[in-house]
Amino acid sequence: MKSYKSFEELVQEEPPIEKILPHFDQYHAHTHTSKPFEKLHEHVHLVMEYANKLVEAHRLDAVLDNLISDLLSSIPQTEQSEIVGNFIKKLFVNALIYHDYGKVNENFQIEKMRNEGFFSPNEHNKIGSQHSILSAFIYLTQHLNTVIQYPDLPGNEKNFLLGSTLLFSSPIVKHHAGFFEYQLEFDEEKVSALEPYLGLFQLGLSWEVEQSLLMAEKLMKCFSKKFLQEETVSFAFFALLKLNFSLLTAADYYATNDFMGNMPIHDFGIMNDNFKEQLYDNFVHNPRAPYNGELMSRMSFYNQLEFSQLQTRNNQNLNLLRQKMAAEAITCLRSHIDDRLFYLEAPTGGGKTNMSFACALELLQSDKTLNKVFYVFPFTTLITQTFNNIRETLQIGPEAVIQLHAKGGFHTTRKEEVQDGLYGSKKLNYINNLFINYPFTLLSHIKFFDILKGNGKDTNYILHRLSNAVVIIDELQAYTPKHWDKIIFFIHHYARQFNMRVIIMSATLPKIDKLNKRAKGK
Repeated sequence: MKSYKSFEELVQEEPPIEKILPHFDQYHAHTHTSKPFEKLHEHVHLVMEYANKLVEAHRLDAVLDNLISDLLSSIPQTEQSEIVGNFIKKLFVNALIYHDYGKVNENFQIEKMRNEGFFSPNEHNKIGSQHSILSAFIYLTQHLNTVIQYPDLPGNEKNFLLGSTLLFSSPIVKHHAGFFEYQLEFDEEKVSALEPYLGLFQLGLSWEVEQSLLMAEKLMKCFSKKFLQEETVSFAFFALLKLNFSLLTAADYYATNDFMGNMPIHDFGIMNDNFKEQLYDNFVHNPRAPYNGELMSRMSFYNQLEFSQLQTRNNQNLNLLRQKMAAEAITCLRSHIDDRLFYLEAPTGGGKTNMSFACALELLQSDKTLNKVFYVFPFTTLITQTFNNIRETLQIGPEAVIQLHAKGGFHTTRKEEVQDGLYGSKKLNYINNLFINYPFTLLSHIKFFDILKGNGKDTNYILHRLSNAVVIIDELQAYTPKHWDKIIFFIHHYARQFNMRVIIMSATLPKIDKLNKRAKGK
């Protein structure tokens, strides 16, 4: 995999808004009832501070580089892959930086920010007090102009970057909407009305940029036909745009909460090496589950047991069978530790859940980049049952695991229980619930696959957390077989690009990877 400039490098390369915008300190981003209003440049910097924290915590630079490398496979003859790749990543980063530049709209300042001393109403800008579409207009003008003026960039690569720029404006346009979709509509009247704002950012509107905006729909049809026909490329764009929307809306929420509630967030529910070591130690030295320590210390013994020796029906043989199946599962996992998709098949009562704990710990130990675990179930009862099992078996508290379902209620940590629900703790718990900032998350099939494929804002908030995750999906056969090919499509691509390890477990297991030639049985 090729590496491009880091997220943080690209942030540092972009001139700060206060170096560009005249009278930058006159523009507000948020009001407050008990302290000075937040300045626009302060909000932009705080958003990028949280974005950098999220990128670092979830190791998203590698995910972005993976996806960008797949994008470039649509232009295999390019000799400018480094330039094109770095520009795509710059588009990704700058969508976050520019997302609120449109708050320079004087109508927004007057109507939303009550900032009347420095501004006069503009009745002719065609957008009223909206700011997102103006942010996108400024973003597009800057980056389309850069592409058009790139020296020695072949036409194929230039067309690819023009289409990419149009696509990456969508998260900006929709970052306050309840859902994400491509929506870009400019006509001559609107472009003409918005053009004066470009001067604030030392930009001008060239004929080429204006035509690109006016012909955006036609350009996107050509772009899609030429560059988005191959599965790997189309998924890479799909995932990049969803990830951009996820990171933008999450960082924006964290930053706004920081200002409004005086509550900076530092813990994003990530496992570190010490936590992973403690989990393993808790697993093998749990006095309530001594069989796990026995399993890990006598692996060879259980592997060498013959099934023919365990045919007599009694509790002792049943427990030996469970240990043997667990030992075989762990041994098989170790011999295929670099694969991304695993099957765990055992009869009902065979101890699949306990085996999955052992396999998850093996994966966490083998790859230091893996730093969270998702359990995915078809039924609420299984979520609740496994939630209790995880807490008991791994000896962890409510600050480390959350169950997400309609009957789960509002998850609280031990700290709030002890402090009797102080307001600050309630707000922090709300944020941790919203962004599932817990090392272990238990959720439904519907919720999980909505995160993978949906365009709702609330589910996309969470997408960035899938990076470097162990995902255990139970009872996949609960889905009708007509959906299995779609399921393996998403599992395969996300696992490969987001460095996920996926364990599918069931008593009656469909080998769904065979439905996708790219998964190749792995």
